[in-house]
Amino acid sequence: MKYVTTAFLLAAAQGTAQSMTDLGTLGGNYSYANLVSADGSVVVGYAETSIGDGRAFRWTSAGGMTDLGTLGGNYSDSRAVSADGSVVVGIANNAASEYHAFRWTGGVMSDLGTLGGIYSYAEDVSADGAVVVGYATTSISEWHAFRWTSAGGMTDLGTLGGNYSKAEAVSADGAVVVGYSYNAASDTRAFRWTSAGGMTDLGTLGGNYSAVEAVSADGAVVVGYSDNAASESHAFSWTGGVMSDLGTLGGNESYAYGVSADGSVIVGEAQNASGNSRAFIYTNRVMLDVQDWLGSVGGVSSMLSTSLDLSRAHLEGAHHRPLAELGRGKSYWVTGDVASSSRSRDLITRSGEAGVTFEPWINVLAGVGAGYGRQDQQLLNDGSASTYGQYLVGELDFLLADGGILSVLVSSGDWQNETDRGYVTGGGVDYSHGETDIKSTSFRVRYDTPTLTQALGADLKAYVSYGQSRSRADGYTETGGSFAGSFSEMEQTAKEGRLGVAATRKLGEKLRGRLSAEWVRRFDRDQAAITATDITSTLDLTLPGAAVVRDQARFGFDLDYLMDAKTTLSFTVHAAGRGEVADVSGAVSLRRAF
Repeated sequence: MKYVTTAFLLAAAQGTAQSMTDLGTLGGNYSYANLVSADGSVVVGYAETSIGDGRAFRWTSAGGMTDLGTLGGNYSDSRAVSADGSVVVGIANNAASEYHAFRWTGGVMSDLGTLGGIYSYAEDVSADGAVVVGYATTSISEWHAFRWTSAGGMTDLGTLGGNYSKAEAVSADGAVVVGYSYNAASDTRAFRWTSAGGMTDLGTLGGNYSAVEAVSADGAVVVGYSDNAASESHAFSWTGGVMSDLGTLGGNESYAYGVSADGSVIVGEAQNASGNSRAFIYTNRVMLDVQDWLGSVGGVSSMLSTSLDLSRAHLEGAHHRPLAELGRGKSYWVTGDVASSSRSRDLITRSGEAGVTFEPWINVLAGVGAGYGRQDQQLLNDGSASTYGQYLVGELDFLLADGGILSVLVSSGDWQNETDRGYVTGGGVDYSHGETDIKSTSFRVRYDTPTLTQALGADLKAYVSYGQSRSRADGYTETGGSFAGSFSEMEQTAKEGRLGVAATRKLGEKLRGRLSAEWVRRFDRDQAAITATDITSTLDLTLPGAAVVRDQARFGFDLDYLMDAKTTLSFTVHAAGRGEVADVSGAVSLRRAF
């Protein structure tokens, strides 16, 4: 069985959607993108050719994917690229099947040689492409870190007393080289090399080993990982002669893999309290779980997804059937709705409203009302959110000659949201507070058939409806917490259809019961995406919208009590399968003619 893997470029411009571009291959089945230039215009990596060889490539939008060749053999791979993308370094084999470090520029791949042995590997290159670092074998078959320049060739950086060293990264100007080496006791230690000071042991966090992964542009900040006195691997930051433990996300291990040019932001992975590995960002002396930062307010827990339930509460609660089913003519109504979701999210929604009905034309019943709604939600990490405000609702019921009803219902809401968002940091759970306005509009078109048949003394009818609800939240900036966020404006539209049947039967002189079953189909597929930047401008994330549950069953029971000739008291309860609609909901309505 063949599988195809291709390199891609993920590009995003401010105010535009992100897009993934397939960079293709060199004629084979797969390719991998390893690195990108500083401005994102050049991508380098590794791809299969049409004859099955693996080759280093360089890609630009103008020239596409270019095979960088080999040193006479059948293999090459790119490991680093200069800031402007003009220089690529990596490894390639020669005609003798020896792997050597290479430097490619201007269409030519150059062999950087070895330290007297037969192998060398390039790991990084300076910003201008003039300095290459890596490791190579010596004449006595030891692996040593090297620094290469066109003027001086390949220079052996030595070791910390052992027989092995490896250069992992180089500063932007090529003056500082970092990596790790064995010492005289054969312990692995992180090192920092300069021409003036040579190779310096950076120490450990209390254990026996340390290793380097990256260095800041000026070479002042070095990051990697080290064991502590408890033999746990922890991410570290070294600067000014001091190695600092960055901690974890509640677990035992962490590893730093990269650092920003100015050294203020460090990224890597760390264990959380459950022992799972999570991506982290470390800045302002705080380690943040990146996946968790937006996750607590994403998907079905996002304010837009939940605010749609404020519309559902009255559209599909007390208004789940046409007003005309409870009588014609002038009347007023008061109603209260409550809905609860506990399986996919922890949410309680309540609303209350009052309105009047009248007949503006023959066989047309109109109703207008106003109400207040509120929902309270428990979020991940002990966070919480509340949304509350007012809404208007209007309905027109067209009474057809055969007894059917065609109804149109519209609603508009003006809401205030307050969210205390919890997220995991190295110090525990932190919270930031945000407030914003949400506007919602909804409409529903529904057709109820006349009585189709009778069974067991009940009138059987069917109904079909289509509705849309749109919510838009203003952008806002949070306060408090170590990683308060600035959120972009968000918008979501839910589109759903319903097909149902209902059986209505008199249970006495003044009592009438109604059973209903319906199938709910969502025509939209995803929740709204969330885009946010933390207020220190070090973290800029977009959390894609989670897929919605597209199909859901819902069952209902209504009890109408005729208190007198003009007054009807109604009780309603609904239960639904797992999905976007509330798990359980209920309504109480009082309608009186005048």
